[in-house]
Amino acid sequence: VLPDNVQVQLQRSGILKALKLFPDALQASKEVKVLAPESGLGEGLDGAIYYAENKLDLALAAFQKSYQIKPNAEALSSIIKVMSAQGKQSAAFVFLEKETKKGKNNVAAHFLIGDLYLQQNKGAKAEKHYLTVLAKEPDNIITLNNLAWIYSQKNNPKALELIEKAYNIAPTSADVLDTYGAILVKQGDVT
Repeated sequence: VLPDNVQVQLQRSGILKALKLFPDALQASKEVKVLAPESGLGEGLDGAIYYAENKLDLALAAFQKSYQIKPNAEALSSIIKVMSAQGKQSAAFVFLEKETKKGKNNVAAHFLIGDLYLQQNKGAKAEKHYLTVLAKEPDNIITLNNLAWIYSQKNNPKALELIEKAYNIAPTSADVLDTYGAILVKQGDVT
C-alpha cells in the first residue's frame, strides 16, 4: 500500500529478518537505501540481517558503511558488537580511540571503550572514559551504575553516591538494583 514509505520498509525488513526470511529482508533494506540514501539506515539493516545470519564479516562491513554515511551511536555500538563477536577487541579499541580523537563530544565512543575495559577488569582505564561520559551526560544510568561498581571494587565512598543517583533515576532497573544491593552489603548494610 505504501511502497515509498521508509518507515514501512524498515518495519518490513525487521519483520522479515525476525521470520528468518533473509533474502526478502535484504530486498526491503535495498528499498530503504533507495528511499533514504543519506540516512545509512539501509546499510544498518543489512548489518543486522547479516548479524542474524552469523555472517559477521558482511555485518561488520555493512555497519561500518552505515556509520560512514551517518555517524551515530547505534551504528558505532553495532560495529563494536560485531568486532567483539569476532574476537577483535584490540581492533575495537583502536577504532574507538580514533573516534574519541575526532572530538570529545563522541560520548558513545567513550562509553563503549569504558565497557570494553570493564569487561576486561581494567576498571582504572574504564573509569577515565566513564567520567568523560558523565561530564556530558550526568544522568546516564548505565554509566553511573558501572562507575559505581568500579568504585565499590576500590572501596571508594563515591560508589554509594553514584549508585543512589542511578537508583533515583531508575528505581526499577535490575542492573541498578543489583549493584546498589551489592554495594550496600559490601559496606555492611545487609538490611
